[in-house]
Amino acid sequence: MIHRAMFSRAAGAVALLLTACLAQAHFTFIVPRHDGAAASVFLSETIQPDPNVDVGMVAGSKLFLRDAAGHETPLTLTLDGDVYATPLPGGGNRLVHGISDLGVMNRGKAHLLLYYPKAIVGDAFEASSRVGDDAAVEIVPEGEPGAVKLLLLGRGKPLGSAEITVLLPDGSSQVLKTGPDGRTQPLTQKGRFGAWARYWEDAPGERDGARYEQVRHYATLVFDAPSSSVQAAGPETPPAEGVLTLPEPTSSFGAIESDGWLYIYGGHIAPTHVYSTEAVSGRFHRVRLQGEPRWEELPSGPALQGMNLAAHDGLIYRVGGMEPRNAPGQPADNHSVADCARFDPASNRWEPIPPLPAPRSSHDLVVLGDSLLVVGGWTMLGNREEWAEDLLEMDLSAKEPAWRSIPAPFQRRALMAAAFQGKLYVVGGFNDHNQIQRAVSIYDPRTQQWSDGPELPEGPGPVGFAPAVGVHRGRLYVSVSDGALWRLDEAGHAWEKAGQGAPRVAHRLAFQPDAVLILGGAAGGGNLDTVDVVPLGATGS
Repeated sequence: MIHRAMFSRAAGAVALLLTACLAQAHFTFIVPRHDGAAASVFLSETIQPDPNVDVGMVAGSKLFLRDAAGHETPLTLTLDGDVYATPLPGGGNRLVHGISDLGVMNRGKAHLLLYYPKAIVGDAFEASSRVGDDAAVEIVPEGEPGAVKLLLLGRGKPLGSAEITVLLPDGSSQVLKTGPDGRTQPLTQKGRFGAWARYWEDAPGERDGARYEQVRHYATLVFDAPSSSVQAAGPETPPAEGVLTLPEPTSSFGAIESDGWLYIYGGHIAPTHVYSTEAVSGRFHRVRLQGEPRWEELPSGPALQGMNLAAHDGLIYRVGGMEPRNAPGQPADNHSVADCARFDPASNRWEPIPPLPAPRSSHDLVVLGDSLLVVGGWTMLGNREEWAEDLLEMDLSAKEPAWRSIPAPFQRRALMAAAFQGKLYVVGGFNDHNQIQRAVSIYDPRTQQWSDGPELPEGPGPVGFAPAVGVHRGRLYVSVSDGALWRLDEAGHAWEKAGQGAPRVAHRLAFQPDAVLILGGAAGGGNLDTVDVVPLGATGS
């Protein structure tokens, strides 16, 4: 007799209670890095590692990588903190699959416990994404991004009236029942999905002298139905009105959107112009830009200000910044740093990337195509500074990424930049003569030429100093010191007023489908944790 119903969370807790500390169901997941070069393997209820679970229970997993030509390569697992890591050789569409045999369990009916983890790198809807006869139970994605169905197979046959627990890109979960054809209803979210399902067989046997009455098979799946940013989200979810605040008041911090998440890092957390080792933060958080505004704290890093974040292929990049080295109450001793790192949400870890050729801070960080660009800034060396005279570029698609210099026609810091219409737009800042700039400089990577864009409009206060810049639905937005929100017109020749927030500098922008979020910053000698929500029209204009 074959049982074809998913177990509930409570029943799963019984079936998978491998040690006294495991109070809920945990499954073996393979979670690829977003660049497809490696993967993490661990036991968890979600596609994030669970530090409370003994990851050693999956140490004996036998995993394989199947390339687009069907060739199988055995993979080697290496312990890396709370996960086992494995490289994923090759490129293009690949299937990672295998088995975790946890042996005979005696809780409840004695059973043999087998996991069949699977992850798809690349196009999840290719026919090659099926494991086939190597897995007793398998979940197969079908359809296309925005209309994904999951097919549940047991011994190669569709399992109707069964349940699949789906881990959705927004962090929630949903239990879906399969129809007679073994398929679920469509899933409309885009991003990274996880899923698990069960298939139990009454098949008595014996393993190493221990008898069992059942074999309990569990399939897991991780795949991507791509979504580049919150801009892909539908208009059915309205923007939050004044309910989001930052985890701490901060200015001159890093912020970036990626796959529907807003990530923020560090910044200055003391009164304006007060510098010490306690004046900067290295805390790292993220929050969903749709739904309940609940911050998730991520692994921290060095305490920095005067830096920003960028995103590429699902990875979050941090480059340079300024760290004070003096204790509180001592004379300021501020130094730029050259350290660079990237964060992989799949493994929940930072890893180093090549450092800058020289320390730099008060710059901006932009991804344009596959290029990571460091724009403007200076090198602080305690009691002296050296202004940057170039851009720095790293090709993130290169086998061995390295920095190269691109001459710039300006020396500016406290500026912001954005990738817009295939070009780099550099906005505001002040120059090496301490003059605030309203200039807009445009770099075309195809011609390697610079040109001038329309200056920011005049206004009260230091317009152009430490603005915030972002692109939403094909339009370039700039928030300036007096709180004005400007938008470049469709011709790219002039700025038009798009809204008004509270005055602030050294802040950041993020976006919901029909609103601009003005994040944090400094005003009145202190830092802000407030987020101004500036509504836009239904078309983002």
